[in-house]
Amino acid sequence: ARVFEQMDQSMVIVFSQRKKALGFMDDLKFYLPRRSDRIVFFPGYHIQPFKALNYHKETSTDRLAVLSRILDSGSNPLIIVTALDTVLQKVIPKKALNEFSELVMANEEADRDLLVEKLESGGYVKTSLVEDPGDYSVRGGILDVFSPGQDLPVRIEFFGDLVESIRTFSPYTQRGVKEIFETILIPATEAIVEKKEQPHILARLRQAGNRAGIAASRVREYVNQVREMGRFPGLESMLPIVYETPEPFLDYLDPGTLLLLD
Repeated sequence: ARVFEQMDQSMVIVFSQRKKALGFMDDLKFYLPRRSDRIVFFPGYHIQPFKALNYHKETSTDRLAVLSRILDSGSNPLIIVTALDTVLQKVIPKKALNEFSELVMANEEADRDLLVEKLESGGYVKTSLVEDPGDYSVRGGILDVFSPGQDLPVRIEFFGDLVESIRTFSPYTQRGVKEIFETILIPATEAIVEKKEQPHILARLRQAGNRAGIAASRVREYVNQVREMGRFPGLESMLPIVYETPEPFLDYLDPGTLLLLD
């Protein structure tokens, strides 16, 4: 805590286990009560890579929230606490995250249909009621969406392509809380599957399937799911298929970041 206050630059503290990292965070918040909002935990997935299982939705949205916050930290340094196996996993490329991030402003034009298509490509789930990060719903000219890293979901009201208003609302009562001028939407998972990128993703998927000796029928099943639904369960664990060059987590950090290994 003293080093952080004296140096005033971002720090990454890596522990051998998740449990140790979380315990350290509790101690650190005690010693930095006025800057506890600058302390973040970067969670890892508890499924081995390349298993065809969906990662936990909350973990996905928490990771995206931290990665986005690192990119936007600027002159506001962070203390990022994490575990070794998490640091060793590749993550979504910075360029992909930046290009997906969408600034929506009141009294400005935005194509609602394209925005919904973008949310789908970013792993958002369509629901009747928006309650958790990564949810969205559409009712007429109203788009409700809960972007990772936000405290509350937002209700965007459209008149044609004009954004008439943006309000935060309670996920419990569904009632409006506060009118705001703008909001930023980031992806809900690290696997962004845009239509224009599908041919490249499918080509890498076939190549990976052949190298791994997976039956052609099984690979076709994955291919069909991507074509019909945009993704398949477990795609988040196969970032080298989604992106030509996924990046190490440490590439997100400024060169002056202090790295501490426990």
